Order: sequence, then C-alpha cells, then structure tokens
Amino acid sequence: DRIALIEESLLQLFSMRPIRAGGLLETSMQYIYECRGSMTVGSLAEKVNYSERNLRRIFQNELGVSPKELIRIIQFQ
Repeated sequence: DRIALIEESLLQLFSMRPIRAGGLLETSMQYIYECRGSMTVGSLAEKVNYSERNLRRIFQNELGVSPKELIRIIQFQ
C-alpha cells in the first residue's frame, strides 16, 4: 500500500510540471527496471553517457530522489 501511495504521488509530481530532462530520466529508469535495481549509479552513468554527479543532480532536481534511492526502491519492489 505504501509503495502504491509513493508511486501515485510521484506520478502526480510528473504531471504537475514539465520535465526538462525527460529523455534522460526515461532511459535511466528503463535501465534500472530492466536490471531490477541490480546496478550501481556508476554503471547507470556509463550507460546514459552522463557523469555520476550530473546524474545525481538531475534526478534530485526532477524526481526529488537520488538515482541510488530509486535503485533501492526498485530493488525493494
């Protein structure tokens, strides 16, 4: 129930404001889901051709969570 609530609130956040880095976030999330969260932020950064620092900054600004936190959430699911 908690996971569903969190997912619903994230979807509401997505719909409320435009995402500037939408392509990067979509691609990143696809990689994370494909691996079921069994990847590091470093390997994700290599796959999307961004530095870890930029990836963390973009995730934090656009989603409100770091890539590492998102990876852990997906592992938990």
